[in-house]
Amino acid sequence: MGSLCDNQRNQLLPITVGLDNTGGICYMNAILQCFSNIEELSKFFLNKFKISKNDQHKRLSNEYCKVIQNLWNRKKNGKLYSPLSFKKVIYELNPSFSLVTGNGPIDLINFLLERLQQELNVAGNNNNINKNLLNKFNQLNENAMLNFFFDDFIKRYKSIITNLFYGVIETKTQCTNCCRIKYNFQIFTYLDFPLQQVNQYCFQTGKRMNFFLGIPYVDLYECFEHYQSLINMTGINQIYCSECGRACNALYGTFLFSMPNYLIINLNRTNCGICVNFPETLKLHNYVIKKEINTIFNLIAVICRTDSGNFIAYCRHHTDHNWYKYNDANVAKCLNPKEYLNGTPYILFYKVVDNTNKCY
Repeated sequence: MGSLCDNQRNQLLPITVGLDNTGGICYMNAILQCFSNIEELSKFFLNKFKISKNDQHKRLSNEYCKVIQNLWNRKKNGKLYSPLSFKKVIYELNPSFSLVTGNGPIDLINFLLERLQQELNVAGNNNNINKNLLNKFNQLNENAMLNFFFDDFIKRYKSIITNLFYGVIETKTQCTNCCRIKYNFQIFTYLDFPLQQVNQYCFQTGKRMNFFLGIPYVDLYECFEHYQSLINMTGINQIYCSECGRACNALYGTFLFSMPNYLIINLNRTNCGICVNFPETLKLHNYVIKKEINTIFNLIAVICRTDSGNFIAYCRHHTDHNWYKYNDANVAKCLNPKEYLNGTPYILFYKVVDNTNKCY
């Protein structure tokens, strides 16, 4: 009886495997730890995906599966794993990541999701997703555009990646002369918030400027407000209006139509030192058009950058729901309350609370 209890207790303990930083891949390590703690994705690769060494079409999926198998191998708990084989495949598939400068964490996340979607797509389409599906004939009819978009998307793309990470935005372009509106729908895998522009938006709209130890900071909800603020298309940015028969001024807006089950937010810093106040529970009911599902999210992971330039990850382990700090080879439970809310966040990962298992 004692051994059974010990075994049950052992199964409840989280598996924490560090990653070797050979070759200066700290941001890749941080990303892998964040994705490893996405429960549904890891369970898919552990239980449903079969490695096929000779299948060149699934090169990245095969290597990613190996990483997940090692990160969730209880025999390696507390030890170190080197993802050099995964890194090699990334460099071969996209040589730009082997350069010293240029790509950052969000670029790798975007590439990883697009490539895995391409390899895991069960709808028979091996091409990358066309994220801007445009029907020129029905642009003046919002419902027609929406139906065309989803019908086309469902036929061509279906995978664990689309189920977990793909949301939809709606764009509207309104001619200020005749007031006609054109609609379009697009896929997104992450939201990009340029903090310098958000800070300027807060200043221009008369919002109270916030400072922490003399450093300006913005609230994450202000980022959503800026993201969906209208843009005046004037001068060289005028649009051609077929109704008016000439170039006209217009209002252009991007709106969140439906949210994914896992929301990834890139805090685009562009060398600015602006702080961000972000909540543990993100409530987006006021910012999403399709309010019936996926509007409340809980924070599950944060990628930060230290003063020395090293990227580290804080992740809430889905086994014991405690937060852990992943600093390459070093993995430790966060003892300081809400340590993950401090530092300089670059990328936020949120998991939906009102999950209805939405699938495309």
